[in-house]
Amino acid sequence: MKKSNILFILLLLVLPFVACSDKKESGKWTLVWEDNFNRDGWLDTISWSKIPRGRSDWRRYMSD
Repeated sequence: MKKSNILFILLLLVLPFVACSDKKESGKWTLVWEDNFNRDGWLDTISWSKIPRGRSDWRRYMSD
């Protein structure tokens, strides 16, 4: 019984340090999504649309 308690306590002490190991990053990143808002003029209506105000609490903070 005591041996299992000591083993359990030892496991609890060692387990948090397992997650602290260094990971090697591959360095190969691929762009999945990009938002390009640096256009002159208004919103690109081909790609984007405005949502209606609806009945939500935050509707008073929406711009027209």
